[in-house]
Amino acid sequence: MPKAYSYIKEIKKLFIRTRIKINAKFELVGNEMDQRMFMFNFYYSIFGNIDTPFHRNISEEAELLTAQFKMECYPRLSIIQTNKLLYLFSIILIRQKNGEYIDSEMTVRDYLREEDYQMYSLFFRSKFIEIDDKEINFFIAFLISENIINSDENVIKYNQQSINTTELFLSRFVERFGKFEDFRLKRKIEEGLNHAHFKVSLINRTKYFRDEFIVFPFIKEQYGEILQFCDEFVESCRRTPSLKIVYLNKEFLLNEYIYLIINSMPASFFMKEINVCVDFLLGKNYNEMIIKNIKTFEFLNIEIQENLDLKTDLLLTDSLMKNELTCDYIIWNTPPTTQDWGNLGELLVKIKKKKEMKR
Repeated sequence: MPKAYSYIKEIKKLFIRTRIKINAKFELVGNEMDQRMFMFNFYYSIFGNIDTPFHRNISEEAELLTAQFKMECYPRLSIIQTNKLLYLFSIILIRQKNGEYIDSEMTVRDYLREEDYQMYSLFFRSKFIEIDDKEINFFIAFLISENIINSDENVIKYNQQSINTTELFLSRFVERFGKFEDFRLKRKIEEGLNHAHFKVSLINRTKYFRDEFIVFPFIKEQYGEILQFCDEFVESCRRTPSLKIVYLNKEFLLNEYIYLIINSMPASFFMKEINVCVDFLLGKNYNEMIIKNIKTFEFLNIEIQENLDLKTDLLLTDSLMKNELTCDYIIWNTPPTTQDWGNLGELLVKIKKKKEMKR
């Protein structure tokens, strides 16, 4: 018994940040949607894509529902999305067989085109008995939050909490980095933020196990200022009750924020341009081939030059230079080797750091 109670004590710690509790009978009590999402996160984070931990009858029924969903509604599901849907169906089946149904009012109809809403609604009604709009809306909200289906960008209306959090993030971003020059760019980031904030407002806590913020050394080195801004934003939400949900989902949102900004903003936002002059003996077409490959260094703001001038930071050529150069240069083999490309990447990063020090 002492050992059992020590485990119960540990389990209760998991619920400190949630709206779920354990009663005297060691049963979960609280909002039905929160319980389902806790179960989803609990099982999926432990078992993932290995084997479903559910009873065989439940698993078989959930597999059939998943196959039918792909056939009738959305054939383009990835392996991960298919497995997530399988877990969700399993949990819905378990809860409904125990007489537990969603008791929260949700509005998701405006998030989709009406014909799409009707399609998913009809599918769910045809597969589950004794269900109402609350169950349907929970199902559709899950599909949106997991990117299993896409919202209609023209009519999407996220809940007010999501909108407020997004507006605060964008206003702080503008204070730090200046206004967006391109409205489409702002809109793209706004949509990504709305989706992330919608997910945390729906689930309350995105993960309970294996929480981690995935950031590579390269990200820290190249986008340190963005990393710092996002971390400061999340930390600032800790002290505001209406925004505490952001801090509770710190790991998930930091991943969303940082990679959304990196993928959306042009390289010129993060760094000064590096002027590279490409000049090989084989002429224009060969130069164009080299230039095309240099442009794959998308994380750097590279400007290609045809001729050397005072702005040139790097000359790339296959000829020995008689004149004394004021810029860096690399003399390549023809054709360049893998080592040559590696040396180019290293030198470009060094030039970038040099420019940053001069700012």
